[in-house]
Amino acid sequence: MLKARRKFNRRERYSTIFGVGIAAVIAWWTYAPVAERLESELGRSSSNDTSEEKSEGPKLSSPGVVAAINAARPLVEICYLAEFRDSRHREQVVIVEFWAEIASGKGLLFEGKVPVVDSVSQQFDGCIQEKLFQVGFDTTLPPGRKRITFPFAFKVPNAGEKDPSKPDEPLP
Repeated sequence: MLKARRKFNRRERYSTIFGVGIAAVIAWWTYAPVAERLESELGRSSSNDTSEEKSEGPKLSSPGVVAAINAARPLVEICYLAEFRDSRHREQVVIVEFWAEIASGKGLLFEGKVPVVDSVSQQFDGCIQEKLFQVGFDTTLPPGRKRITFPFAFKVPNAGEKDPSKPDEPLP
């Protein structure tokens, strides 16, 4: 007949937890350099990390990101209104990805695209690529560079509402 195992007392329970924690730290300390070396030799598996690392220079600050989004918004809205003005079924949010760079008091947006596989339409994608091919804006923000993926939300007005040719208020 099997004997019933006695329950751990408080000291044994805490000693076990402490021992497992120490073993985890030792395992991490031992294998972290190996994993880092393999990652550098084989290349990163995530495409986001690779493209972010390839960008040289400092990262774009938060106010710089906001300024870039505000510069891109009217251009994305032009494409949105061209696509959905006469449509009954409208997307309310469109996701757009682009690069923003600020240097010497000038901001630049480039390489605009729609990163979603099942995009709205080919015409919409082409319009985004055309409008965000190379757009400049003036700024006094510090230099930096960053890839931005942002969900722009728009509404096509019905009769009697605000004129769609006037853009909404920019982000604060």
